[in-house]
Amino acid sequence: MENKRPGADALWKEIIEDFFPYFIKFFHPMLYEDIDFKRGYKFLDKEFNIIKPLSKAKKRFVDKLVQVNLKNSDERWILIHIEIQGYNEKEFPLRMFTYFYRIFDKYRKKIVSLAVFTDRDSRYKPFEYKYDFYGTELIYRYNVSKILEYKDSYLRKVDNPFSLVVLAVKYAQAAKNDEDKKLRFTRELVRLMYEKGKTEYEVVKLFKFITGLLYISDPMKQGIILDEVREIEEVKNVKYVSYVEEYLERVGMEKGMKKGMKVGMEKGMEKGMEKGMEKGMEKGMEKGLQQGLKVALKIKFGKEGVEFYKKYIDKEIALEKLEKLLEKVEKAKTLDELLS
Repeated sequence: MENKRPGADALWKEIIEDFFPYFIKFFHPMLYEDIDFKRGYKFLDKEFNIIKPLSKAKKRFVDKLVQVNLKNSDERWILIHIEIQGYNEKEFPLRMFTYFYRIFDKYRKKIVSLAVFTDRDSRYKPFEYKYDFYGTELIYRYNVSKILEYKDSYLRKVDNPFSLVVLAVKYAQAAKNDEDKKLRFTRELVRLMYEKGKTEYEVVKLFKFITGLLYISDPMKQGIILDEVREIEEVKNVKYVSYVEEYLERVGMEKGMKKGMKVGMEKGMEKGMEKGMEKGMEKGMEKGLQQGLKVALKIKFGKEGVEFYKKYIDKEIALEKLEKLLEKVEKAKTLDELLS
């Protein structure tokens, strides 16, 4: 089954919806205190899409419109306009103002606008739109937060799921495409997630965001993350890893098998040039399948899978049997099923 890596925009949309009260508490604590979350809130995505202006920019990030109720207020409800902006856009203030007047024109309700900048440019933080033409003047300001400005030490201490979301964004910027750094940062975020005593729901949602943003393609490194989760949960006596195992198993096993086959083919080609194409190809296929099997066992069964490989997988095992074993690993729930 093909696994599609979610984009940053999809990850942000989902995490805001999953943890909306925490999002407001983190980025606008004063507003959070005045919202009556007991009366619920409503995402107006369909309505917002109708009134949004068309953008000339090729890149777009995340925008949300949310209806909330206030405590002890004459306003029956208000609107919160959220923008997650991931790049330097010259026309961003104008776009914020355009959103504002279109929302106001449709609903005639009080609006709170909030922009969160996730880009790497420390100088980019527009907070207002100004219009001044022959005595006609307008200044429109909105709330802004810059992820680069949050200190790592502060984010590690704050007991709010969005502190880990923000820290994951900072780490993704620092790691870029370095998978060793991504692994180190992911392991730290996973440990923090459990240390903060998050619920199963929070762990699953945060893990999806963290591993999506700090995406690691190497199946062996994915296996290390899974081992980390298993060890932490064994100590804490909890069992939240169902999603984690499913995710890593699906992505890792598929990539591990493909990688093993690819390596085997490459090595087979090299040997085939020296000792005969047919024999080299067969030998390369065997080595590729052996490596793919070893990776798949580690990802699915952890350390026990590695021990099983060392104990039962003969280096001279026939090509046909290796293929059957790989098929069994994908379906097996226990290691004993592989011996039958």
